[in-house]
This record gives sequence, C-alpha cells and structure tokens, in this order.
Amino acid sequence: MGDDELMMLFVSAVLAAMGWGGWLQQLGKATRLGRPAGQLATLRFFPLLVLFGLVLLLKLWSASDVRDSWVYLPTYVVFGMAWAYVGRAAFCLFGLRWREDALESRNWGGIVAFCGALVGIVACYAGANVGEGPSWLVVVLAGGLASLSWLAVAWLTQLFGGWAERVSVERDLGAGIRMGAFLAASGLICGYGAAGDYSSAWQTVVEFGVAWVILPFGFFAVVVEKLLAGQRSMRGRRGLAPALLLAFLYLAGALGYLYVAPPIPRAELAMRPSSESN
Repeated sequence: MGDDELMMLFVSAVLAAMGWGGWLQQLGKATRLGRPAGQLATLRFFPLLVLFGLVLLLKLWSASDVRDSWVYLPTYVVFGMAWAYVGRAAFCLFGLRWREDALESRNWGGIVAFCGALVGIVACYAGANVGEGPSWLVVVLAGGLASLSWLAVAWLTQLFGGWAERVSVERDLGAGIRMGAFLAASGLICGYGAAGDYSSAWQTVVEFGVAWVILPFGFFAVVVEKLLAGQRSMRGRRGLAPALLLAFLYLAGALGYLYVAPPIPRAELAMRPSSESN
C-alpha cells in the first residue's frame, strides 16, 4: 500500500469514526418516551444493512485485486463509510436533515426519506467501485461524478417539487416514502453510470452519459409532487397506498432501466501494482 493510499485510509477512518460515532452517540441519547415503536431500531440497523450491501458488492464486483485482498477490501469499506458520512452532511442541500427530521422530530416520513437518501449516496460510491482501475483516485472521479449528479437532481427536484417541506413540516409519511424511493432509485442509476473499467478520465465522463435518464426521472417526480401538492386527501393514511405505488414505480423503473441499459464498459488493462477500482 502506497503513501497516498495510507493517507486516504487515515482520513477515511477519521471521517467515518467522527460521522458514525456521532450518529451512535446521538441515538444513545435519544429517549424512547413517546416515540413510535421501531424508529430508533430503524435508525440503528438500516445503516448496517446498507453497509452489508456495500461489502457484498465490493466482494463480488470490485476490482479483482480489491475483492481478493483482506487489506484493500476493508480499506474501501472504510472509504465508503466516510463517503456516506460526507454525503449525509450534503442531504441538507435538498432539505433533509437527519437529526431534525428523523431523530428529534420522531417523524417517520423523515426517517424513510433519510434511509432512501442513504441508499442513494452509497449506491453512487458502490457503482464507482465496479470494474478495474489503476488508482483510488478513479473511484473519486467516477463516484464524485455520480454523487454530484445525484445531489444536483435531488436539489432540483426539491426546488421545483417541494417535497421536503411536506416531509419535515407537515410530517407527511407518504411524501417521505416518495422522496426516499426516488432518492434510492436515482442513486442506483447514477451508480450504474459510474461503473465500468477505467480507460481515461474523459471516457469516464462520456460513459456516465448512460445515467441521462435521471433527468426525465426527476421531471416526472416534480410533476407528481405538483399534482399532489394541493390535494389534502392524499395526505395521512389515505395517501399511503398511492405513495407506496409510486415508490414501487420509481424503484421498478430504475431497476428496469438498468436491465435494458448498455452493458457496463469493459477495457483491457495491464496488470497493476496496486489495487483500486472503478
């Protein structure tokens, strides 16, 4: 492991410890009094479920010298935990704050939206690790491109659709379900765009074009939120069935697109002295 990789591991470990250590500390201080059953358990265990999914993906589809190494595999898991922490801080760009909306307000809509956002940002990082590449900087390039695109679409969707207010202020569980499903689905699409063997920086940008579908995807979400904005009958329990249907459509649409999308790019690469992936 080179000096730059050791520095990356050190910084990642510090960020991961700060971010997720603080997460557990805040959860430990939270009281169960008056809180709906299952909220704290969801906030404790859902990130672990996402982490398990990341480990599984790295073990199955990351670069060969990462998935077969007990040094590099944990390194990229820690890198992913740090990535998720930084991404979690950026959720406020589209109006989602985990402490206020999910923990302190005891708001199921905020919790579901946060869980979907966590899946989305981790999917952006995970996709960047699929395939062969010469350096951990390749993961930063592809994952950064995916994450920034995902954040931009989420911000635009919130700007024109305005679902964050319905989640955090009106405490609308249906809006939280729709928001969480959209964020998870769009993250899967961006992560797929970041996947593939590395050829060049420019080629990575070109190949990310396969994720273009998130633009009409976001437009559809905005139209849905605009149509539902003035319909009070779609809030509360009455709005759960339509919200679950839309959540299914978002996720099924994303997975369906990944099924028919162009295959992940593959390239002939020389053997590398170090292990990194894209």
